[in-house]
Amino acid sequence: MEKVKGWFKVWLCYITETYGALRGGSEALKGGVFNGRIGIRRFWTYSLVAFAISVVLYAIDFVIFIKVLSVPFTPLTAVFGLALLIPSFSASIRRMHDIGKVGWWILAPLYNIYLWIQKGNEGENQYGAVPTDIA
Repeated sequence: MEKVKGWFKVWLCYITETYGALRGGSEALKGGVFNGRIGIRRFWTYSLVAFAISVVLYAIDFVIFIKVLSVPFTPLTAVFGLALLIPSFSASIRRMHDIGKVGWWILAPLYNIYLWIQKGNEGENQYGAVPTDIA
């Protein structure tokens, strides 16, 4: 149970850092949120916790809105997905930076998954210093 708390804390810290860096939304357009690198463990921790939360929210939505109310809309899942849109792009692009690739590689559907599992560059690269991973 202690590991789960640690993973959730890392995930929540990443979301907070990402939105904290936005400063009202203008920084995202300047690229401030997408600079730097993210380590493989932190990236996958973020991704798996986000996936687990979205599965739980979808199950709640399915029971309440689809089965009980017969509404073909899942508002909890939709709001959660919108809230994670910018942090997910940020994490994906920063992961590409960690392996020395341009962030545009996230647009290559299957190849980017292969790149996400690659070990990051040792030492500093053009995108910054080696990222600090989960403590």
